[in-house]
Amino acid sequence: MVAEQTHKARSDILMSEIFGDLDAISWCEKNAADALSDEKVPTPIALMGKKSRIWYEPRDVLLVISPLNYPFFQAIVPIVQALSAGNAVVLKPSEWTPLAGLVESLLESAAIAPNWVQVVYGDAEVGRQVIDQRPDQIMFTGSIRTGRAILTRAAEHLIPVEVIQRANDSVYGLTASVWSADADRAERVARALRVGGVSINNVMATEATQALPFGGVGQSGMGRYKGVHGLRAFSNLKSVIVDKDGDKLEANWYPYTAKKYRMFTAMMRALFTDSPVKLAKFGVLGTRLESYAQKATRRR
Repeated sequence: MVAEQTHKARSDILMSEIFGDLDAISWCEKNAADALSDEKVPTPIALMGKKSRIWYEPRDVLLVISPLNYPFFQAIVPIVQALSAGNAVVLKPSEWTPLAGLVESLLESAAIAPNWVQVVYGDAEVGRQVIDQRPDQIMFTGSIRTGRAILTRAAEHLIPVEVIQRANDSVYGLTASVWSADADRAERVARALRVGGVSINNVMATEATQALPFGGVGQSGMGRYKGVHGLRAFSNLKSVIVDKDGDKLEANWYPYTAKKYRMFTAMMRALFTDSPVKLAKFGVLGTRLESYAQKATRRR
């Protein structure tokens, strides 16, 4: 289905989309729990006797609008990361490469509950209607023109995007205070509040701690400043990789051959198989594939 709608070679899809998805799933399985665990940060001396923490909580509903050129990779990876962070997902694929039914069948086979990920199909008007449902965040990959249209629509809703129930029903969510002599109960209430910061047995103390990020949810705004997260919010995160061997021809480059496809498939299966020797087998098969790739390119 991916090959039919994107008109890409099977080897290209195997290397750039399927392998990437499996790699992303594997990474989240190994790292998501640690990456999202409660984080301790320093408390200033002026607030001696207090503890400062950062809790990573779901945004709730993430809208993923995937592009036409990498429709499988750019759908599965955001879904995996959003689910790993505890969110529900609405996927709106490109109307040109919708891969209708493919994502749903894979999620069903993985025992993902239907209400965790929903897929809506259609053109730009459908996209506008979904944005008007006010998801909590939008993940978009695509053209500048479409991106501007999405930002304009989302800006209208400020999408980045019991007592607890009443508090969470508010359109605002900057900071809150929780007062209780029961520390465990206070933490349960604090975790349930949909706000940017909580001071337990205090008022606005999070603002006085420079290591803690400051910001809100809902109509209290989007984004964070202060602390490490604030510095990163005002920075361009540039991803860089350096290959010391510039003369090496990568196995995923052209030409694509049937033998290279079989070798890459065997290497991929070795890596994602639950076996104590999978890394060794992956290394051996990868070395053979690289050697073949150099020869196949030189013969062209």
